[in-house]
Amino acid sequence: MKYVVIVALLFCHAQSYSQGITRPKKGKAVVYFVRTMSLAFAIDFTYYDSTKVIGRFNSRNYIRYECEPGEHLFWASASNQDFITAELEAGKIYFVEAVPSAGVPYAQVFLHPIDPNDKRMEKLDNIINKFTPRTMTESELANETQTQAAVISKALEKYQEELSKGKKKFKRLEKTMFYGHG
Repeated sequence: MKYVVIVALLFCHAQSYSQGITRPKKGKAVVYFVRTMSLAFAIDFTYYDSTKVIGRFNSRNYIRYECEPGEHLFWASASNQDFITAELEAGKIYFVEAVPSAGVPYAQVFLHPIDPNDKRMEKLDNIINKFTPRTMTESELANETQTQAAVISKALEKYQEELSKGKKKFKRLEKTMFYGHG
């Protein structure tokens, strides 16, 4: 019985720290990057807004990224890189699902823009309501961006090459794909 009480208290304590979906500050937009699957749970995926690191985490969890509205190039890195373009509006909330895949020989990540009307939104909402978002300080993000400068440069070069040659059609997070339609 003692263990049941301890587990219940820990569960309630953990639940009190989950944020749920929160609105951006005035003049900003928010993008939630959510990993709903535990496949390759030990592998960190790093998330970027063009040339800067915006977060890193493994397993099921999420980051809440508040940013300027407008055009963005978001991408994630594991043993691969996957890119999506985005057009964000101020005051709006957007979602991107990070899906792990068992790559050869390492795990890969694939980003999927999610329309809040999509049935997958329930999985994202469950993660957001269950977990505390992964965060890094501004100093940690700046240090990580500097440390990964060569990775960032090479990945963006690859993106530009694929874009210019029309090798790949990149997914897009449209400004109409915001949370709270109508």
